Amino acid sequence: MKHFARKVEYHGYKFDSIKERDFFERFIEKSGYRYEVHPHYTLRGTTPVKGIKIRGIAYTPDFVIYDDNGSIGHVCL
Repeated sequence: MKHFARKVEYHGYKFDSIKERDFFERFIEKSGYRYEVHPHYTLRGTTPVKGIKIRGIAYTPDFVIYDDNGSIGHVCL
């Protein structure tokens, strides 16, 4: 029931719900790995097709956790 969730701010991050904040606090923040909260990835930019602009596609996961080498280790949706 995402539409009933209340947005919460914690350590400068804005979370979509208290459950998401609690997950971050318990598992992500204390993991010891480098992480990003709500990173934004553009999958495809705006594309003109026959004079009409087709809207781009973007993806924003909740969390991205990086491994020791700096590669993406896990993406939390």
